[in-house]
Amino acid sequence: CDFCYCPFYPCGDSSTGGQWIKGKGVWNCKECMWVHEKEAVDCLRKLDFLDIYMTKNSNNHSSVISFNIKGVHPHDVASILDTFGVCIRSGNHCAQPLMNYLNVPSCCRASFSIYNTHEDIYKLIEALKKVKEVFGI
Repeated sequence: CDFCYCPFYPCGDSSTGGQWIKGKGVWNCKECMWVHEKEAVDCLRKLDFLDIYMTKNSNNHSSVISFNIKGVHPHDVASILDTFGVCIRSGNHCAQPLMNYLNVPSCCRASFSIYNTHEDIYKLIEALKKVKEVFGI
């Protein structure tokens, strides 16, 4: 969502960043994050080698998407994505009871915010395809 592209503010400059968000409007920025989350989910669901962990009720989604590549440890996924300049989190994300319930020891987590672009989503998708290629899945 180009409307809500956020310029980079260095650490300690939150007052300027806060003013930028205030100028755009918090609800406009939330809408932008929702657009990115929806686009990312739509793209990720097309990858048959992924397991995506999220509620079926899209009204309860956030801009955080948890997933795994079938047969690949999440830390390996995160390391390989890093080589392509894609940053995600991997692990249990302080959600061990939920992970136990899902019978998933750990997972990958991609987060989207007001500073992300459509290109970031496509970069994630292409990097995930490379992980699949590296592991011969």
